[in-house]
Amino acid sequence: MFHNLDTDPVADEPLVHYIFSRSHFAPTKGRVKPAAFEVPEDDPALSVYRIQGLNEPSIWVLGQRFAAGGRTLHARAQLTVAQATPPPLVIAREEPPPRHAVVTGWPAAKHERVSFAQRLAADSALFVRPRG
Repeated sequence: MFHNLDTDPVADEPLVHYIFSRSHFAPTKGRVKPAAFEVPEDDPALSVYRIQGLNEPSIWVLGQRFAAGGRTLHARAQLTVAQATPPPLVIAREEPPPRHAVVTGWPAAKHERVSFAQRLAADSALFVRPRG
């Protein structure tokens, strides 16, 4: 299921997918929306970061420094390696930047990709970035 990583990840290793659009999460409901996990047809890869061993402030710094690219970082979706890679999805290390990986293996059919996005959203935990 996993490939191209320096070490085989443990199934419960935490990952985050950073969220830059307010429309991709519902803070009052405490949930991530499926749109946060939708991948484009021409580049079906989902960017994630491996956060094992990082404290809460370091997780936000990682996202701001390496994932934001000038965008406003609003929240993050957090899930485990096992939750992020239901077959046929796989995770592959893709550094730089540090701790970066991609989830690939997405189906070609849009309705199937949407179905996976719905599953990932349902399985993930929402963390809204603290203000200040």
